[in-house]
Amino acid sequence: QKVCTLRGHTGAITGIVVTPDARQIVSASADQTLKLWDLTTGQEHCTLGRHRSIITALIVTADGKHVVSGSGDRTIKVWDLTTGQEVRTLKGHEKWITALAITSDGKWIVSASGDTTLKVWDLLTGQEVRTLRGNGDVARAVVMTPDERTLVLASRDKLTALRLESGEHIASFVGDSRFECVALSRYGAICVAGDAQGKLHLLRLEGF
Repeated sequence: QKVCTLRGHTGAITGIVVTPDARQIVSASADQTLKLWDLTTGQEHCTLGRHRSIITALIVTADGKHVVSGSGDRTIKVWDLTTGQEVRTLKGHEKWITALAITSDGKWIVSASGDTTLKVWDLLTGQEVRTLRGNGDVARAVVMTPDERTLVLASRDKLTALRLESGEHIASFVGDSRFECVALSRYGAICVAGDAQGKLHLLRLEGF
């Protein structure tokens, strides 16, 4: 049963996150803006701001204080959900941002890009910590294991697991079509990846 429809964007919705307290929604759009909504009333609280191109990735910190967006303009922006203001812009990728991940303590952000690299950023300072080389393909999705030691990338026809600290490649799985998304079970033992042919692949990550 539909509760309500929220209207305000002028382009396709490209990302949605719900804050951990389940009180607010942040939406991202091809109109280059992010909007903050009250989940209870359905009212728009504010427009957080805009990128210079379509917003392609969106995540919220575990404490619900900040949201992080990535865009086709090659930047990552950090937004304060209390004030509605932009905190900082992270620059360094040479092509569009394809995916974002964040540690549970909100200390580090991981970004994937069309330039085939991944970058680790310090959320507090906005400084780049390191660049990881990935698997040579554009990562369409990135997830982090619960122990925050390992990243799993979904790319053209491959899933790749690599260490967050060193970038060391520790495992890979090759499919027969493009991977579109990836998720991990609560304790990180099972990886589920969806591909362009409509198949879901379940993989065991124990020991990683």
